[in-house]
Amino acid sequence: MVEPFPEGMEKVIFGMGCFWGAERRFWRKSGVFSTQVGYAGGCTPNPNYQEVCSGMTGHSEVVRVVYDPQAVSYKELLKIFWESHNPTQGPAPCSWTEKICSLIENDCEMWKW
Repeated sequence: MVEPFPEGMEKVIFGMGCFWGAERRFWRKSGVFSTQVGYAGGCTPNPNYQEVCSGMTGHSEVVRVVYDPQAVSYKELLKIFWESHNPTQGPAPCSWTEKICSLIENDCEMWKW
C-alpha cells in the first residue's frame, strides 16, 4: 500500500523473523489499518527474496504496520512484537541476518507512554 494514508495514522516497522508470520499477527489486530512486508537495512538496492535469503545482502525481513493510535496503542503493538518471538534465539535451524529482530521507529514521541 502506497502513502498517503488516512490522516492520523501512525507507522512502525518490526523485524521479528519471517515476515509472513509477523504480518499475520499484526493484521488481525483491531485498529491496524494496513500491513506490508519488505526488507530493511542491507547494501543491495531492491533485493529479491532469493538474494536476501542468501544472507549476503545484510537485509532483514520486516513488516510495516500502519495503525490508528486512537484505536490501538503503540504499547499494544509492542506487546505483540515481544510476545510473538524470542530475540535471544535465532530461527531454526540457523540464524540468518534476514531473520534478525529489529524495531524501526518513525516517531520519537512513541516512547512517551
